[in-house]
Amino acid sequence: MSTNAVTSIQSHEDVVKLGNGTVALEAKYSFNNPYSINGPFGTVDVTLLDEPELQSAVGTVNIQTLYGMGSLTTLHYTGTTAYDGSTGITTIIALGKGTMSAWPDPKKAVTAKITMTLSPGFGSGTLTVEGFLQDYTLTATSVQVG
Repeated sequence: MSTNAVTSIQSHEDVVKLGNGTVALEAKYSFNNPYSINGPFGTVDVTLLDEPELQSAVGTVNIQTLYGMGSLTTLHYTGTTAYDGSTGITTIIALGKGTMSAWPDPKKAVTAKITMTLSPGFGSGTLTVEGFLQDYTLTATSVQVG
């Protein structure tokens, strides 16, 4: 038995046509608990998209702890952005969905509201993940604007 796979993308030009906006920012941040080496600590990937009539944010939040046998929570998020011209602060409000692993328990599905503020120049900010973190300081490890 054979199957014929048909795709509409036949060339590089076809791939380029799929884009409907621009990437305004691509950044990576780290965070940690300044009061405990056991965490939580982790990383955040942020991509700000400037699409027609919409500014949005997509990315991933990784949260680790060393409590007990340790845990790892990975949340992929999509949300909206708002820029305050008077302060230069960009606010991201998103819904993160993913998994949490805490050995020896099996992985569990997790959903959490994510709020981030990014300072002017995107060098730092704050992160709140409902049920996990509140106002943790973000430190940029990589920032590419435009």
